[in-house]
Amino acid sequence: MSYLDVPRLHFAGNFTANISTVNNTPENYNPTVANPNPLWNPDGSGNWGFNTCTVQRVCYADGTVSDDPAADPIIGAPVEGISSPSAKLVDLDPQQQLVSEVWGFNLRIGSNSNSVAGDYEVAAFSDLWRRALSGGGDFSLSAFYQSILTSLKWGLNPKSRFLKEWKAASPKALSIKFMVDGFSPNGMQGRVVGTIGPDKAGEPNHFVASRLLRPGSPSPLYFAPCRVDAKRRVVLLDLGNSIPTTTPGGPPPKLGDLQLAILPRRRPPILLGKIKYSGPLYTKTAFIQEFPVTAAQLQLLAETPLGVVQHNPSGAAGSSKTGLLAPDAVFLQENSLGTYVRADQFVFRLNPGDKATVNLYATRFGKPARNQPITLSYASNRLRPGSPPTVGTPQSALTFPSQTKPTNNRGRVAFALKASDPGNPRKFIDGQVYGVGYTWGVRQNADPSDFISVLVHNNFTYTGAPTWKDDVEPIFSQYAKLYPFMKKTIGIDLADYDSVWQHQARIVQTMKLLMVKPAYMPVVRDLSSTKRTMILKWFADGMPRS
Repeated sequence: MSYLDVPRLHFAGNFTANISTVNNTPENYNPTVANPNPLWNPDGSGNWGFNTCTVQRVCYADGTVSDDPAADPIIGAPVEGISSPSAKLVDLDPQQQLVSEVWGFNLRIGSNSNSVAGDYEVAAFSDLWRRALSGGGDFSLSAFYQSILTSLKWGLNPKSRFLKEWKAASPKALSIKFMVDGFSPNGMQGRVVGTIGPDKAGEPNHFVASRLLRPGSPSPLYFAPCRVDAKRRVVLLDLGNSIPTTTPGGPPPKLGDLQLAILPRRRPPILLGKIKYSGPLYTKTAFIQEFPVTAAQLQLLAETPLGVVQHNPSGAAGSSKTGLLAPDAVFLQENSLGTYVRADQFVFRLNPGDKATVNLYATRFGKPARNQPITLSYASNRLRPGSPPTVGTPQSALTFPSQTKPTNNRGRVAFALKASDPGNPRKFIDGQVYGVGYTWGVRQNADPSDFISVLVHNNFTYTGAPTWKDDVEPIFSQYAKLYPFMKKTIGIDLADYDSVWQHQARIVQTMKLLMVKPAYMPVVRDLSSTKRTMILKWFADGMPRS
């Protein structure tokens, strides 16, 4: 069960991402740079949230759907963040900004008795791609977030049929996925469209462990998960982050007659149904669609790839300008063996001596693939850091096996990442960032997002009692330069001893919080545990200057 299953709802609206940009440039970390490059939003707070999001449509447990508020009070109800202070959007590292995570996000669907609220498990975005065909530069990009809502609080005695079915199906946790695109730096807002469905223990939290449709070359579409529900005899296809747009946050282009199809070898595609992708349907359905299949087709699907084809029975070739290809061109398809492997959590922050467990899930044509070892390798070249210093060195600071044990009966296997001191290879940027790749089966059209990003901190030591001059000021001054929001908006100048003295109680309180709390300091979660311990000791010792 996941957001693709029933009962599920779809929501749409806007999101806010008031990100800071000074810390995006590695050279800005250099203490000799007095006037750092501010880029386009130097005073960003990091605040993240949903705006004007509402429930657009529900799909009940029996498969029927409704978008009528008169039929169910949850339809049209708000989907809103209730974090206080606001949740935060955080990069892993200035040289790995492609796995930005949402921290401290608490979400509520509905209001009063017709509601449910929960804590969003920290997750990074995935499958970043240039979705808009024109305009916007980097703001033409799109990505998805997938996670779970836990610690659910259900409204008492709801009148909503949907909420009653939802709670019965998944009382402890819910699966959520949402796409973000059309971001505008002027208002720090963009479009968000998402789906929330039931959650099942034992399944991954951050992706669908089933089948993955991959873009051909060329193709106007991007990667798309799908799932075969044998019990309901339907195929569920999610094109929410796969259909391009004409402009950032705009409607889709005309892509012709798209059809979901079974793709037997050396035989024409078996069409399962037309894909509906008009603009208004995006907010109503998040481009998730169900296709009924026969018993014979279910049997064929057990060993045959699925795909999305552009059906053109007239035989007329399309225009290259619109991206339309030849008759029955295959835009998306599973690889020939139907193999798929992915890590659940794929972003880690480690201190020297730490170990982290990575869980991998392998499937073949949507079923767990047992007794399959997965090959592991360094993949720091996939970080796309954009500028020096060099990433991924020394490799000895992050170790892992070259191959996992064979997967178990559920297609699952775990392996350990072990961190040691990287030895300050980037000088003025703490620690080092690494990429770890995993491969299995056929690597046809591999998803570029399928790797693990790891930040390993430097070993940090100090002698005697820590002082402002020797130990604390170098750390706080860098934060003051990289996050001017602290001084300009909050009124705390971390580079000034007297300001830190004045606000010491507030600083200590936020630094003692758990990292998942929205008020945790530092906002970017990039302070090593040893530096944090040293700073708190310095406060406890009375903040000696020298």
